Amino acid sequence: MNKSLYIFFGGFLGGLMRYLVGIFEKSLFGTGDYSILTVNLVGAFLLSTINYYAIKKKKIDRSSPCYIGLTTGFLGAFTSFSSLTKDLVLFSQESMAKGMVYLLLSLFGGYIMAILGSILGDKLARINNKFC
Repeated sequence: MNKSLYIFFGGFLGGLMRYLVGIFEKSLFGTGDYSILTVNLVGAFLLSTINYYAIKKKKIDRSSPCYIGLTTGFLGAFTSFSSLTKDLVLFSQESMAKGMVYLLLSLFGGYIMAILGSILGDKLARINNKFC
């Protein structure tokens, strides 16, 4: 199958998952205000885990359709920088302090999640090496 189709289907599923996270968050907390923060943090964790695993194992071809569909397609659509900036503006209009907290949580939270994802990717690669 063409790489573009993998990106298309991955993007469809990623966008749908982002939408469902918002609905789920709204049903739990009565608001979906932080759903973009949630998906961006989860996305940073997953992308880092997948990339670190691929680099360590050297068995995953990072130009393969599946890898591109998962990272560029699914995670690209799941996460959203443009929605993050929209939310940042809205929170800042409400309160500059709230906007700053949201920005710091997004940036530093994403960085921490990426580090944790790298650690998990490394551990998965080591576990997989023991069994292969």
